[in-house]
Amino acid sequence: MSRAERLRLGLIVPFRDEEAVLARKLANLDELRWSDELRWPIDEQRVVFVDDHSRDAGAGIVAAAVSSSGRRPFRLECLAAEGPPGKPAAIRRALAQLQGS
Repeated sequence: MSRAERLRLGLIVPFRDEEAVLARKLANLDELRWSDELRWPIDEQRVVFVDDHSRDAGAGIVAAAVSSSGRRPFRLECLAAEGPPGKPAAIRRALAQLQGS
């Protein structure tokens, strides 16, 4: 199968004021075990956290995880939602990011 024919994997995680659980969610991602069949190039496996106008330190927790991503088998990203608050707007922001690059 050529690279152009490969599927891409994108996981979108919108969050707002989730400081209490984000460290655990990030740890869960780090514990995932990928089978050989799912080992796509790292740029084709992306997890995008979208800060939906949080008022707590959640975005900082995700940003720290992004900067210390180590040897994850996927690319971890953190975006700030644009426009009005709400999960649909946050998901649209992430979809635009995933589709644009």
